[in-house]
Amino acid sequence: MRKLSSVLWVLSACIGCLLVGLSAAAADVTVIYVGNAGFLVMVGSHKVLIDAMFGGFPGGYRLPANVEQALTSAQPPFDGVDLILVTHDHADHFSASMVRRHMEANPRAILVAGPQASGQLASLGARVVALAATAGKTATTTQNEIRVEAIYLSHGVFPAGEPEIVNYGYVVTIGDVVFLHTGDIDSATIGIETFRGYGLSSRGINFAFVPHFLLGGRSADPGFVAAIGAKYVVAAHYEYTMLPLMRAAILNAYPTAVVFASDHELESWTMP
Repeated sequence: MRKLSSVLWVLSACIGCLLVGLSAAAADVTVIYVGNAGFLVMVGSHKVLIDAMFGGFPGGYRLPANVEQALTSAQPPFDGVDLILVTHDHADHFSASMVRRHMEANPRAILVAGPQASGQLASLGARVVALAATAGKTATTTQNEIRVEAIYLSHGVFPAGEPEIVNYGYVVTIGDVVFLHTGDIDSATIGIETFRGYGLSSRGINFAFVPHFLLGGRSADPGFVAAIGAKYVVAAHYEYTMLPLMRAAILNAYPTAVVFASDHELESWTMP
């Protein structure tokens, strides 16, 4: 009987592990386009906002008033956000005042960013996590059961005397779901070898947010996507770019790509 009980206990444990694995793998995954390069990613009960709270540059694109209000007041679909990620401190990706208002309305949210953005919200204490990745060396943290790995991806060369705006890509892991947001990357200073150096193609990335001009048009290079190794690519950075959105070219090169309409804020995609 003791041996039988042991066998039953082992079988029960194995079945339990299998069910947990199936639950994580089968988690519903939905991506909501917020604006420009900003997205809300929902994996099961977890929510991550990336570059979604921004004011933009004078005279340029701004979030619709209803979207901005829902963001800053943590109203659906932006209620219960676990993590806020900021790739870099540019006005079309980050507004400290908007992030502060959201975090005051949503005491669960944790901000993860580089020193330039996180330093503006240091008064929020432990709810702000500053990562310091450098070229070739990543930085990681786990917050609210979500693992975030920051990778340094150059934003480009800045004029002499101007400080570098440090851009991080983020590899985010929630259960068995892995996704990447590259932020702003300059294809003139970042080569395919940069992505290969981080071993991204071996990470099992389910989907990756990549600036649309690297997917279609004269700046496109299929090597970037191959080096990332994502099953799906999601076109990003619809505004504040010199190059037009080449929807047909993107879908021709990547038939399963996700290309939102730039003026369809809150449009969503559910991963198959």
